[in-house]
Amino acid sequence: MNHIDRILEFLALRESSYTLHDVSKSVEIPHDVCKKIVHFLTSYDFVHLAGSKVKINPKIGRFIIATSAKALLQTTS
Repeated sequence: MNHIDRILEFLALRESSYTLHDVSKSVEIPHDVCKKIVHFLTSYDFVHLAGSKVKINPKIGRFIIATSAKALLQTTS
């Protein structure tokens, strides 16, 4: 799983806002890399950044959860 996927999955599974520090620590990637990825994701409206807090776009979050659940069901069948 790449850094972008890890960030999106982390945020999708939670409905709270997190600081960039918390996200980078939780997904175990360097803070500067996390910051660049979050700014990239913000430019495409995948996440919202308010000050130092980041939160996933709810539509994107639902999509990620739905596709992850579908993939899990396919691997267990």
